[in-house]
Amino acid sequence: MYYLELATVQHYEKSYKKSNLNFEKAENLIEELYTRSLTRQTASLFTSENVKPYRPEDYEKVLINYYRAFNYFFLDDLEDAVVEARRVDENLEKLNEKYKNKNAYRDDAFMEFVSGIFHEINGEYNDALISYRRSFTTFRQEYSEYFGIHVPDFVLRSIKRTSLKTGIELYDESIDSIKINPDYGIFITILEYGLIPEKKEAYTDLWINTSGDRTKIIRVAIPYFPDTTINLPNVSGKLGKISLDFQEVEPIYKIARKDLEDKKTRIIAKALLRAGVKYGAEKKIEDELKKKSENLSDVLGSLLNIVNVFTERADTRQWSTLPATILVCYKEIPPGNYPLTMIVNGDSILIDTIRINSGEINLIKIRKF
Repeated sequence: MYYLELATVQHYEKSYKKSNLNFEKAENLIEELYTRSLTRQTASLFTSENVKPYRPEDYEKVLINYYRAFNYFFLDDLEDAVVEARRVDENLEKLNEKYKNKNAYRDDAFMEFVSGIFHEINGEYNDALISYRRSFTTFRQEYSEYFGIHVPDFVLRSIKRTSLKTGIELYDESIDSIKINPDYGIFITILEYGLIPEKKEAYTDLWINTSGDRTKIIRVAIPYFPDTTINLPNVSGKLGKISLDFQEVEPIYKIARKDLEDKKTRIIAKALLRAGVKYGAEKKIEDELKKKSENLSDVLGSLLNIVNVFTERADTRQWSTLPATILVCYKEIPPGNYPLTMIVNGDSILIDTIRINSGEINLIKIRKF
C-alpha cells in the first residue's frame, strides 16, 4: 500500500520515473503475496484480516497498469506505454476467464478504451480496434446496467476510425453511418476527479448465554463502501472557439462498491469462520482452566472474550489516493494551432496552445481534487 500511494503522488507531481519504480515494487510484492503465508493465514483466524499483507482488489491491479502506461507516455517512451496497454488487455482477459458470467469486476470499458488509444498512437490499428470493440461491449452490457453509463459516442467513432485504417468492415448500422474526416486530428482530455470514498466497517454483536449464567459476545465485522453520490465537477473549456464538454465514463467509486458487494458472501463466510474459531478457542481454554480453578477459568475466559471482540476488525484497507471518477472530453478538430483554456469548479487549471495535426491523437490528462 505504501508503494501504491507513493507512486500515485509521484505521478501527479510529474516524477514519472520514480513513480514507475514504486509501482514496479508494488507489483513485485503483489506477485510474492500470491504465495500465501500459512502463519499469517492462521493468525488471521484468531485476530482479523488486517494481520495479512494487503492484496489489492482486481480493479486496483488494472489501475496500476493505467498509471504506468501514462508514466511512460509522458516520458515519451511510447513502446513501454504500449507494453502496459497490453498488460491491461491481458489482466482483463484473465479476469474474464476467472469470473466468467459472475457478477464481479471482470472487464473495464474505460481501460479498454485507453488501451486502444495507446495501440492507435503506436500504429497498431488492429489491436486498437479490438480494444475499442471490447470497450463498446462492456459499456453496452455492464456499465449501462450497473452504473447507468451508456456507450459514449467517442467509442463508436474510434471504432469507425480504426476500422477505416484496417479495412475491416463492421456490418453495424450504428457505426457504419458515422462519418469520419481522416484529415482531422483527435483531441482527448482525461479528467480524474475527486478522491475515492473511504471504506467503512460494520459489525454485528451476537450475545450468547453460557453455563454459569455468563454472557459472551461474538462480534462479526465486515467492510463496506457507503452509498455515496459524487457530484460531478463543473467543467468549462475552449479549444479556440470550440467548446469542450466532458462526460463521466469511469465511476471508480461505484466500481469499488459493486466489487465489494459482489464479494460480500465470501467476506461474511470468512468472518463467521473467524468468529467460530475464536469462540472455540475461548471455550477450549476455559475448559482446560476449569480443571484447575473455576474462578481462574471465568476471569481468563472473560478477558479472552474482550480481546476477541476488540481484535475483530473488518479489512478496510484500500488504495486511497485514487480518483473517485474519471471523465473524458473527445473532439475531432481540423489541423492547426489552438489556444486552450480549461476551468474546473471555477479554477483555471490549464492554459496552453495545442497543435492539432492531421490524423493524430493529442492526449492530455488532468487531476482535480
